Amino acid sequence: MDSDATRDARGTHANPVPRPAVPPEGAALPPMPPVPPGAPPRPDGSAFLAWLRASRPQAAPGVWRFGHRPRPEQEPELIPARQLLSGALIAFLLGWLVWSLLWNGYLGGWWVLPLELFTPDSWRQGNSAVGNAVLWYSYYTLIAVVIMLVVGRLGRWGEVWRRYGPPAWRPAAPATEQPPAPEQDPAEWPQLRASGAHDAAARLAADARAGLMRDVDHARISRAWQGVRSGAHSLAAFTGAVLKDGAAACPHPSGERDLPARQARHDLVTGQVRLGTTADDPRNPYHYRGAGLALGPELLGTSLLAVGPAGSGKTGSVVRPLAESLCLHALAGQAALVVVGAAGAGLGPDGSYDVVVRVGHPDSVYDLDLYGGTTDPDEAAAILAEALVGDLADPHPGSDSRRSTTVLAQLLGPFQAVHGRFPSVPELRQLLDGTPGPLAALRKALTDTGHASLLRELDARERQMAHPGDVGAVLADRVALLDRPAFAAFFDTSGGPGRSR
Repeated sequence: MDSDATRDARGTHANPVPRPAVPPEGAALPPMPPVPPGAPPRPDGSAFLAWLRASRPQAAPGVWRFGHRPRPEQEPELIPARQLLSGALIAFLLGWLVWSLLWNGYLGGWWVLPLELFTPDSWRQGNSAVGNAVLWYSYYTLIAVVIMLVVGRLGRWGEVWRRYGPPAWRPAAPATEQPPAPEQDPAEWPQLRASGAHDAAARLAADARAGLMRDVDHARISRAWQGVRSGAHSLAAFTGAVLKDGAAACPHPSGERDLPARQARHDLVTGQVRLGTTADDPRNPYHYRGAGLALGPELLGTSLLAVGPAGSGKTGSVVRPLAESLCLHALAGQAALVVVGAAGAGLGPDGSYDVVVRVGHPDSVYDLDLYGGTTDPDEAAAILAEALVGDLADPHPGSDSRRSTTVLAQLLGPFQAVHGRFPSVPELRQLLDGTPGPLAALRKALTDTGHASLLRELDARERQMAHPGDVGAVLADRVALLDRPAFAAFFDTSGGPGRSR
């Protein structure tokens, strides 16, 4: 069980990359990834286990979920410090005034009515001085407490205490999380145990504790397990691969288990990559302020627009972390990635990619197949037509993909029948232009090689060229963009020695 269909590109199984697809015997394991966010470096697997067991609560789209602490949707009312302190002082003075008036009898004797109503006369008029003192001073204390509670509520003394009292002087103690129960511990692979693969789960848990597993391994094996659950792979094949290779099971076809270097912070449990921190600004929704900004597959599957002037850091801050994240997903079998950019665009080292195509570069190990790698002329015509005039809003009338496919098929089929290959860029341009020499030579070759039945394709092509608005002229103009000296060997279809792959 080496891979699944999401990782197997067409035509890349035999020697797919310049480097060996499988690490040679005795070679060291790929370098461990950077320490997971928030975990100190340790020689054993405790850092990986802490990363795996970290909380990832549900959050709003675009919020970094690793260790996130959710905030309320609405911002709590925050009274300015000057208003808060002045209100607390005024409430204290008001309470002191009320107490003074009561104590000195300026408010009359009505305030002792509750004591007279709820206590017998013998308690208040007894001969014991100590008893009378305890009764009256207890009542005074009760009245003082009631006044303090009322003015404290009015003056927000509790908020003053929380903001400026001892609770604000000492730092908050970090929460100590207890290890989860085995049936809920992701490091113990409970989903495997629930399906009866106890031996495989035990092997993976042992590798995790020994420091042999990394985040890409966990994501890759989890993806392979999804294939088992969906029926794409058998449980026996999965279990055998895990028992044999442990954390290195179900490898990517390249044999790599991590990227050569990482620059961004990734969480492959959620699939997110952290881009930075949101601004703590009133213009942001309160639950986003100060939170980590991250993007994951659920957002990348929609759309993304990064706005900023040239040199503002869009590539380094957004594009490269996203490309790096998708490369990790590709290693885990969760994505197939094609990155297009100019030379020196800063999209990561070449070692992060299986194949690097440098268009028009003489030292490029790989080039682009003009016909998509197929040998069927009809399929090749459809692929090339979609590439040349796939935009249906093209201003040229009739330059849609269907008519373009018909035109290309009328030329590719006869040419392949004679030469055993498809035409090169200059040859295709001449045929689309309707140059008499190449068309006459192709017609004669069809007759000489016994493919006279294909002459009707050329006849149809020549009749269409005589009509105004023929799509062949549009195709010829677009193919002419590739007919340059810099691309002479790049789109080579001859298959001769020295040709790049």
